[in-house]
Amino acid sequence: MKLAVRRILREWDESLHLTGTSYWGVSGIGAPVEFFQNLPLIFPHGFSLLLEGIDVGRTAKSLYAEHPAKFARKVACDTLSPEPDSFHVEFSPLFAQRLSALIEQQGRESAFRHLKGYSPEEVLFTFHDAFEGELVVSSSVAEVAVSEFALASKASFSLKQFEFDPHTQLVALDKALNPPWWARLMRRLRLTGSP
Repeated sequence: MKLAVRRILREWDESLHLTGTSYWGVSGIGAPVEFFQNLPLIFPHGFSLLLEGIDVGRTAKSLYAEHPAKFARKVACDTLSPEPDSFHVEFSPLFAQRLSALIEQQGRESAFRHLKGYSPEEVLFTFHDAFEGELVVSSSVAEVAVSEFALASKASFSLKQFEFDPHTQLVALDKALNPPWWARLMRRLRLTGSP
C-alpha cells in the first residue's frame, strides 16, 4: 500500500483526473447495456475509455486489444493496491455492443471494476465501482446533456461539490503510512514504556 500511494503521488501531475470544484453526480445506473447505449449523450464516440480491474478475464483482454484507443493518456487509476490491469480503448458503437454482451455473459468483474472516459485534454467521467456507485461526470459537460443521459438511463442527477481534494487525501495517507523519523521514535518509546 505504501508503494502504491507513493507511485500515485509521484505520477499525479502527469495524470489526467477530474478537475474543478463541482461535478454532476448521476445515481441509479445499474444496467450496463443501457449505460453504454446512452453514454454517447455525454461522451462522444472516438474518445478513450480507461477500464481497470484486478481479475480481468481473457475474453475481455482480447476485446480490449481489438479496440485500442486512438489516443491514450496517463489517467489516475482508482485501484491503489494491488496494481490493476488497465486498458485504454476507443469508445465506439461496436465496442459498446460487444462489451455489454460480455458483461451479460460473464459479469462485470470479469471485464473491469472501474471505468473512466477521457478526451485528449480531460477526464469527462469516472465510474468507481461501476454499476454500484455513483457516476461522476465533469462539470464541463453541459447540464442538458447530463439531464438527457439521466432521463434515458432512468437515473437521477444533481450538481455536487467535491468534498475533498484527492491529492490532499493521498498526501495525508502517505504521511500516515510513512511518518517522519521522530514520530516513529516517539511511537516506539510509547510501546516499550521507555521514559
